[in-house]
This record gives sequence, structure tokens and C-alpha cells, in this order.
Amino acid sequence: MKVESATHNLDDIEPSRRRSRFVLKTGLLLVEAASSSFRDLLAAVDYAKVQAGVSVISMSWGGPEFAGQTDNAYDGHFANTTGISFVSAAGDSGGTPSWPAVSPNVLAVGGTRLTLD
Repeated sequence: MKVESATHNLDDIEPSRRRSRFVLKTGLLLVEAASSSFRDLLAAVDYAKVQAGVSVISMSWGGPEFAGQTDNAYDGHFANTTGISFVSAAGDSGGTPSWPAVSPNVLAVGGTRLTLD
């Protein structure tokens, strides 16, 4: 798991992230999972939610809905967290929203694309 905080020296952050300098100064804590497996992604969520001052956890990942997703082993990671809001990408295809965005404990966020002639 990789963790970067707003107090990190901006010169040490890879160039693609330097453009977010204004965001980093607001107290953003970047937590990157060890892999894209649900196990590692949820471990990163669990780590983030116990850090001091965390009020929003934004997750730009997801997968198809599956049997057992509402079990405590999955949706339980987003429950009983007073003062923390969970936000997740609903998906990129415009079709069925992905998990965890479909969890009743997560705010789903979608996007769109505007093409000008």
C-alpha cells in the first residue's frame, strides 16, 4: 500500500500529479492499493477510514455486481462509519453501474462526455 499526504514534498511526487498541487494543499491523503484485487482495494479503504481527519473516501474503481456483495465482507467496509462519506465511480460504459457504487452506503458518481462538432 502506498500513502502520500499533503505534507509530502511536491517535488518528490511524479510530474503527472504536480498539476494537482492545489488539491494536495487542501489535505488530500492518497492511498493506493497494492493491487486491483477487491481484497487489496478494500484494505486501502479500511486504512483510509481510520486516518485522522478523513471525512470523504473517493474510489475511482469498481467491478460488476456479484452475489454476496451486500454481505458484511464487502458492503460492510462502507457501513458504521460516522462522519465519513464514500464516493465511487459508477462505471465508464454508460450501462449498469458497478460495485461499490451500487452499495446503499456509497454515493455513486457518473460522468459523461461532450463532443463538439
